[in-house]
Amino acid sequence: MFVDELKFGSAAAASTEFIAGQTPQQPEQPQQQLASYIFYDNCEIPGMPYLTMDYNLQPPVQWAHFQGDPSVSSVVRSAEQKRAGGFAYKFELNDGPGNSWPYFKSELVWNFLPAGSPLGILGNTDAFNRPVLGLRWVAASTFIPSYNTDFNTPTSILFNTKAVDDDWPQPNALWMENGRYKFVLTRVGPNGTTQTNNTDVGPVVKDVWEDWVLNRNFTSADSGYVRLYKNGQLVFQYLGGNWKDDAFHSKEPYIQMGIYKWAFGSNWTIRPDASKITLFIDEIKFGNVANRLEDFVVKAAANIPPVSNAGPDQFLNIPVTRTQLTGISTDADGSVYARQWTKISGPAGGDISAPSQNTITLTNLEQGTYRYRFQVTDDNNATASDTVVINVLAPVMTMVNYSRFGGGASQPMQYVWKGGNLPNSTAAAVGQPINGDFSLQITIGRQSAGAFVALDTDDTLEHIYTPGQIWMGVANGRLYAGDFPGWFLYRLTDAVVATGDFIRIRRQGDSFLLEYSKDNGASWVLAYTYLYRTTRTMWPKATFDNLNSTIYYPAISTGSGTAALIERTTAPIEAAVSANAASLTKVQPNPANQWVQVTIGSEFAAGKLHVQVFDNAGKLVSRQLTTYQQGQTLKIETKNWNSGSYFLLIRDEKGNQVQQKIVVVH
Repeated sequence: MFVDELKFGSAAAASTEFIAGQTPQQPEQPQQQLASYIFYDNCEIPGMPYLTMDYNLQPPVQWAHFQGDPSVSSVVRSAEQKRAGGFAYKFELNDGPGNSWPYFKSELVWNFLPAGSPLGILGNTDAFNRPVLGLRWVAASTFIPSYNTDFNTPTSILFNTKAVDDDWPQPNALWMENGRYKFVLTRVGPNGTTQTNNTDVGPVVKDVWEDWVLNRNFTSADSGYVRLYKNGQLVFQYLGGNWKDDAFHSKEPYIQMGIYKWAFGSNWTIRPDASKITLFIDEIKFGNVANRLEDFVVKAAANIPPVSNAGPDQFLNIPVTRTQLTGISTDADGSVYARQWTKISGPAGGDISAPSQNTITLTNLEQGTYRYRFQVTDDNNATASDTVVINVLAPVMTMVNYSRFGGGASQPMQYVWKGGNLPNSTAAAVGQPINGDFSLQITIGRQSAGAFVALDTDDTLEHIYTPGQIWMGVANGRLYAGDFPGWFLYRLTDAVVATGDFIRIRRQGDSFLLEYSKDNGASWVLAYTYLYRTTRTMWPKATFDNLNSTIYYPAISTGSGTAALIERTTAPIEAAVSANAASLTKVQPNPANQWVQVTIGSEFAAGKLHVQVFDNAGKLVSRQLTTYQQGQTLKIETKNWNSGSYFLLIRDEKGNQVQQKIVVVH
């Protein structure tokens, strides 16, 4: 026996390539592959979609028919949105009367009676003997507009692939549920057993085009497969039987595309919050074994990544425990659909409110350096991030160190005082009486309920509600005032306060005012004017109604600096603040172009200083080693750096460090 012309081919090979004497067929070029699609509707042909009830079209070169009731359903060629070219199909479905199926759908149907359809369907006897099309690929792009107020607008979108007979759950479908895309597939075993699975394939995003491609071999054999691609990425894969091969089902599917809202039915328990829903579909393509995934890629312009800006670095001083961050996100060729704030490093606290919003509030900050990342994602899943540094510095006010009393024991606790061992524990700032104009201030913390701060005309350790004493406290988010102008008064003010707010008793002459601030002391609101009046020296005290209550950062401020603390002399407050700010490390200019100049501040100890700069990805771009000298300047060239954000880290050998963001713009 003689053997010649041995050839082995893949599913993409044509039969003519294996016939001796024939010239092998050359692979088609991408621009010629449109002819190889079984069906391609790019929505550009006037009059499309061709709506017909002719089930005998073979091959199916147009839509078989439209299902829906004209009173509530429509599908038109529209220029309102488009994935490629100038048009897309706009499907609309309105709420309306009737509970029959046409009132709940707006869909196009293709290949309604596929090969192998059982005899007698709609009186058609030709479909059973039709040749198989060899369908392997189903592709389309979808766009859900934001003016659909119901986020779960269509309960089923894009495509169903169904058999004839249509015995659910034989098909597979892509739909939405609770703001997520769900892909439904019925797996078929060799003995005909079925199992339906529901797989999450990502979040629903409005006002963006999503490109979907389904690749499927319709068979019950082990050679079957189902793959779903979203925006070019594989999001689902199953290998195995997925179709019923018997005399009761067609050999391949028919396909439905559109929107469905069974909840519009009057018998539905939960009504949708939208009276009309809309879906755009474009670039509809069906292919066979000769096609490849790249044939279905929508030829759109290259994506431009989004831009993220986490905002400027911040410098705060205890007793501040709260601040806001506002990120800015833009996308030049689309939209930003996801934002996420993340704490990278720092002490305890610094909790993030609503981390998926542009503007967030940080609470429960402690002294130290925090870093936060603001990451954004555009409608093509490209990401960008920026980092901001929050420096929480030492107090510039005189901080009061209360002492714990309970069971006869005393224990000092710096800056923060917690309840004692017994209920109604009492504490005083021993040896720190105050005269003149001043403020006694505390910061509301997570466990401030039941914690009170008092001013008294003596240093006796006693419960509140005594003559010559006034106090302020917080319980259940409300501000309380205690007054003793000769008889006891207990006041619940109208002030609503929260964690991070400041409250204070401020003396002005012989009057005392209860005030609160929601902006870190930049402005104050009067909550109550005490009836008690005196010019006598006062002692600050604290008392607690429960063991879990906490006073945060009790502080004394002398206002203009003209009054002084008896037995504890301090510099005027304004001088202390300006001196503190003037001695900090500075970076100028910022934003930078050619270079930045770093002026070393007073945050470090004597010895060597390590000066490093990192880019947004954490790569080291500059490094210097110097000896600490307050006020010295270092010049760092930035002319060869890319535009963007960088992070300056200066640290000494004792662990002191300063972080600042440098923005480079060319």
